[in-house]
Amino acid sequence: MKIVSICQIFFSHGLHTTLFNISRRQKSFMFQKMIRIKGIDDHPAPISTFTILTYNCLASNLAEQQYFPQTNPAHLDFSYRSKLFERELQSFNADIVCLQEMHKDNFDQWLSPFLSQLGYDKGTFAERGGTKAKDGVVIFFKQDKFKLITQHRLGYFDSAQSQFPTQATLATYNAALFCLLQIQNSKVIL
Repeated sequence: MKIVSICQIFFSHGLHTTLFNISRRQKSFMFQKMIRIKGIDDHPAPISTFTILTYNCLASNLAEQQYFPQTNPAHLDFSYRSKLFERELQSFNADIVCLQEMHKDNFDQWLSPFLSQLGYDKGTFAERGGTKAKDGVVIFFKQDKFKLITQHRLGYFDSAQSQFPTQATLATYNAALFCLLQIQNSKVIL
């Protein structure tokens, strides 16, 4: 079984992908092709192609008028924003979806069931950490393209506390989520 990182696949195996630059002010987006580096490996054709979408959702527990005084309060309401997310997720139809600041309740009650209807797995959630955290990061993937091998949550606060127990200023409650995916009908693991 060959294990390679996503970066190695992008460059060594000539994997093609497209980046989306979205400007909220211009309400338009521009496609950019990634640079293909030739001659690094002996694979003349891509092993696979896939798309990745990443988005910061602004967790519903963080979308408060006091933090966004210039924003229409109706636009901060998750019932309004979730409809916009649905439209975006459907239009991009990415193979892998990585979201930040997703409230755990919204993940369980809305996002996971919604994306399951579109062919994604049930999703993997990693809570941010701390006593007040209600949000975290999530990863979904198309079930017909990938299979989850394993997952790992890295809590930055936990790591900082174990390495530097006297440094309270290192306290951050962010988390990272790692998923090891295998391309369906292949031995390649991302």
